[in-house]
Amino acid sequence: MKTIGAFVFDIGDCIEPSTKFETENLEHLRRKHKLPNSFVKTYLEMDKYHELHMFHAQGEPKIMQMALDKLGLTLNAKKLSVEMQELYWTKLKRHYTKEKSGKEFVSVVNLLKKHNYKIAVLSDNSFQAKKLYLNLWKKSGLKFDAFVVSAESSVEKPSKKLFQIVLKRLKIKPENAVYFGNNLERDAVAKEYGWDFVWVYGFMDVNPKIFEGKKMKFISLKNIKSYLK
Repeated sequence: MKTIGAFVFDIGDCIEPSTKFETENLEHLRRKHKLPNSFVKTYLEMDKYHELHMFHAQGEPKIMQMALDKLGLTLNAKKLSVEMQELYWTKLKRHYTKEKSGKEFVSVVNLLKKHNYKIAVLSDNSFQAKKLYLNLWKKSGLKFDAFVVSAESSVEKPSKKLFQIVLKRLKIKPENAVYFGNNLERDAVAKEYGWDFVWVYGFMDVNPKIFEGKKMKFISLKNIKSYLK
C-alpha cells in the first residue's frame, strides 16, 4: 500500500470553477458591449483550437481577437481581455473567501499542513498568473510547498517533465504523491508516472461513470478525510 506524503492540485475546474466563471464573464461582456448572441460561443470555439487554451478563462487577447475577427467586429481585443481578467480575479477572490467550495479548499490545505503533508500546485499557466494566484492565496491564508506552472519549462501537461519538477521541489518520490485534476487526458497521466491520481469532476458537466479510477466530486474536508482512510 502506498504511503502518501504530498498532495498536488491542478487549478482550473479542480479547485475552482474556471469554466463557469469564463462563461459568466463572457456573457457579461456580451451584454455590456451589446455584442451578438454568438459572441460567447465563438470565443469558446476559438479557445478550443488555440495553443493558448490554458489562459482562456483569464481573458487571452489573441483568442479574443480571433473571436472578434470571426464575427467581423472591430472592438479593442486587448481592452476586452483586460476587462475579462478583472472580472475573473474578482470572482476568484470571492470564491476563496465567501463560496463554500473555495472555503472548503482552504480548510483542506490547512488540515493537510497540520498533519505535515507537503502541498503543491501543478498547472498549465503563465508566470503572470502564478504571481496573481500567489497574491490571491496569500490573502486567503493558503500556503504551498511548491507551485509549478508550465511556463517554467516551456512544456505543458501531460509532459512528464512538469511532474518531475514538482517531485524535485518537494523532495519526494512519485509513489508518495497524489495528483488531483479534472482533465483525464492531461492530468490522469500522473498514474502512468507512478503517482496516485484522483479525478475531480464536480465543476464539469460530465458523467462520473466514464472514469473507473479514484474520483471525488469536489475537494472537501469530507472527501479528503475519506481518501486518507
